[in-house]
Amino acid sequence: MGSCRQSKSPGPGHKRKRATAADGAEEEAKAELRRARNREAARKTRTKRLDAIATLSDQVQSLSCMNQELSLQLQQATCQAEIRGQEAKMLRGMLLAHAQDLTEAANINEDVCERAQDLLQLLAQNHS
Repeated sequence: MGSCRQSKSPGPGHKRKRATAADGAEEEAKAELRRARNREAARKTRTKRLDAIATLSDQVQSLSCMNQELSLQLQQATCQAEIRGQEAKMLRGMLLAHAQDLTEAANINEDVCERAQDLLQLLAQNHS
């Protein structure tokens, strides 16, 4: 068995380029261009982040104000509900008192009617 090793050379017709000073300058120029693009991208990223932070800060301030307003409205509504509850309690008491007065008046009226009938019967007996 024979082993065949393939050469890793570029093959016929391909020649290796030699590094020259011009190649080094070109590589340095590419590297500087990459660094410049990277700096610009980093600057844009920082600017976007700061803009996002400013926007979020504005939203926090706006929502805090809204929260304060809603808390005040809730407090006012709670006070009004308490007042309405006290008014309802007072009105129930007045209604019960009035109902008792009406019941007493009805009892008195019934008693007066009974007495009036008794008097009419007495008068009828006296005239007979």
